[in-house]
Amino acid sequence: MKALDLLTQATQQNTDFLFEMPAEESARRNDVGGATTYRYTLSVRLGYPTSYFPKAPFIRAEHFDTAIPFFGIFEEHPEIYNLTAEEWELSRSIRRYIANFAKNGDPNDGDPVSVKWPEYTASSRQFINLDTPTTVETFDRERQYLFVTEVLPAIVKVGKEVDEALALALKGKKRGTKGSKKGRSPRSLIGEHRFI
Repeated sequence: MKALDLLTQATQQNTDFLFEMPAEESARRNDVGGATTYRYTLSVRLGYPTSYFPKAPFIRAEHFDTAIPFFGIFEEHPEIYNLTAEEWELSRSIRRYIANFAKNGDPNDGDPVSVKWPEYTASSRQFINLDTPTTVETFDRERQYLFVTEVLPAIVKVGKEVDEALALALKGKKRGTKGSKKGRSPRSLIGEHRFI
């Protein structure tokens, strides 16, 4: 496997763990609790000059990129941002969505918007993808979602239980029980056990 492919996969996994799956989990919990929820993904790759803020070719939007169109930062610093006409319009649309939501509790109600932002429900799982062009999409990564929200926590729980059991066993060995090995720390033994 090529290094760029590994980097791309690692970036996708980190994005899943830190942003996409927690956002999906939050949206689902809000729906269960009866809250009106509007979910979005910012996917546009904004026009940074590479000398200012270089990005790998597979990177689209990054965490801080949300602030740029949301608050119109690029308008105050046009020398830094090399935005296309589509990106300028996307930024204006994003600010209309936010202003409408702040005024009316609905991003579609107020100033006109080009794409209707659907309310998120657990049954529809629809969200708006803020990109050029902006689209409405359906969350379709259930396998990854279940891994992050159910499988991984179960693995961590089992790992903690094993660590606790080993720690108890090692306490007995420190007291001079049969079979203890001098010169090895409990942390080393736990680490060896978990990687077998």
